Amino acid sequence: MGPTDRATEHEFYKANRQETPEDITIAVPWIKEILKGFHIPILEFSGYEADDIIGTIAKKKAKEVCS
Repeated sequence: MGPTDRATEHEFYKANRQETPEDITIAVPWIKEILKGFHIPILEFSGYEADDIIGTIAKKKAKEVCS
């Protein structure tokens, strides 16, 4: 996908984090193909991480339920 907005704006962001293990890098495209095969939606937005997307969806849903 590319770098996130946070990583671009703050060079220290995840500075001490290890590289993604090669096994995960290899597995992700296969996992996406499996998800597509089961018609499970894949949400990806350039510049955002999974937790940002999940948090946004959760907040929107909470507003719907609590309204």
